[in-house]
Amino acid sequence: MTINPNVVRITSTEILEAGIENPRHYAKERAYPDRIMMVDDPVGQRGQVAQVRLVRGDPKIAGSYRTELSRDYYTSEYAFGTGGGWYWWSYMLDPEWKRKHHLLIANPPYNDLSINIQQFHTHNPDPLIHPPWTVAVNERGVCLRRWRMDDGPLWDLAAAWPVDSLVWHDVVAYIYWSTGRDGVFELYVDDRLFYRHNGPTVYPGASKGCWWKQGIYAPGSYPVGLDELTVWCQGLRQVYPDGSYYLCCGTSPKFPIASPQAMYAGTENDPPG
Repeated sequence: MTINPNVVRITSTEILEAGIENPRHYAKERAYPDRIMMVDDPVGQRGQVAQVRLVRGDPKIAGSYRTELSRDYYTSEYAFGTGGGWYWWSYMLDPEWKRKHHLLIANPPYNDLSINIQQFHTHNPDPLIHPPWTVAVNERGVCLRRWRMDDGPLWDLAAAWPVDSLVWHDVVAYIYWSTGRDGVFELYVDDRLFYRHNGPTVYPGASKGCWWKQGIYAPGSYPVGLDELTVWCQGLRQVYPDGSYYLCCGTSPKFPIASPQAMYAGTENDPPG
């Protein structure tokens, strides 16, 4: 994938550990310092990358097991009412995910053991409401899920692709944050459009900025047998020059539609059968 030269990438310890006063700051939620650290790319393709680990026995953070990075420097490009932009990240899963993702039962709201590896967040009026979209690993694969409030709280499977190991994937999202019909959410995986939503992208009542996370977010009780999980990642946010260019809904990358080899790819009006 061709990456915009202005992208903020995690390529060094200096970037990963930048102080909160630095606009390149990455917030980190981790039980121990070594759960998020810079390492050499295990497959030798991308130089230095961020390694994110969750280990059985790590204490809970804010009620769940998590090791996460987030871009939460609330500048205008994140603020509600000023638009949105292009969000970019890359991820690679360790072999444990492929061997054991069948343990992650996905039957919301009754028994949902999905583990999030990416969350598109808004500041919700109710702190118990889930983020509007997440990328999660569960028994169905790597899934883009949409949290719906209109027909009662539930997760919709918006798109899915296979779980693999030690393979880099580039994920790009275009989001126009809005409570109205002009909202846009598009997700591209390895140059292919997997999902498009037109309509509200922010919950009614939200009044502050939007941000997103990557890493590992596991439910309060996740299956025995998953003793250590690792995700390697790069990048969290494409930064374009000041101005309206990256806020323009009419801007669209020239990527092909996803091929049939995807487990599922569609729009909110074309749900899986």
